[in-house]
Amino acid sequence: MCARAASTSDCTKKSEPGGEGKETFTISPSANATTVTPGARENVTLTIRPSRRFKQTVKLEAKPLQDGVKPSLEEKEVTVDGSNRDIKLTVAAVDSAAAGKYGIRVTATPEKGDPTTFDLDVNVERKREDKFEITGPLTSTNVTQGDSSTATVMLRPSREFKQTVKLEAKPLEDGIKCEIQDRSVKLNGENREIKLTVTADNNATVGKRNIRVTATPESGGPSYVDVTFNVKKK
Repeated sequence: MCARAASTSDCTKKSEPGGEGKETFTISPSANATTVTPGARENVTLTIRPSRRFKQTVKLEAKPLQDGVKPSLEEKEVTVDGSNRDIKLTVAAVDSAAAGKYGIRVTATPEKGDPTTFDLDVNVERKREDKFEITGPLTSTNVTQGDSSTATVMLRPSREFKQTVKLEAKPLEDGIKCEIQDRSVKLNGENREIKLTVTADNNATVGKRNIRVTATPESGGPSYVDVTFNVKKK
């Protein structure tokens, strides 16, 4: 997934920004995404590419979009004098970080002009020795207002994974209720199907709703999957 630019300065542009006559700049990462395991950290290089006339101090800020990852910048303020500047961004995942996708929002603010913002994707993966994953349907499941519908989530452990896993399901939006088949399952290296039942309120707004199913093992961090249900009118 590409790092997403949130201003007129596109983080994916490779040509010199703005031409020689304008004081403009772009900022882009060395990779659109990085992968890190709980308790570890990875480095990403950010490059500021100014036009030749751009000579300003640029302030940098990096913020996590979700709990579980922590960014730190090598420099929070750099002087740019018409030449490219590289800055190291370190992304760390806390020990309890759940496996899944996270984001880091980086903002570069010049002395004059508008700031440039982009989001860096961070994939947190479980350590191999404890590996299991939880997956849901590839497509959304339909449910009618006032009715119930069932989807299947799958626990996929490695052959060596032999632990009890606790399960929790929570709606991420209003208008639906959910119930999971098992709140705790013993995995012994084999896949396990779990039924997730969702009931839509009679007055639930038509459209997509998400249920987050979190699986927490005896040791190691939790993993989660978001299961999408599509509420249909009666």
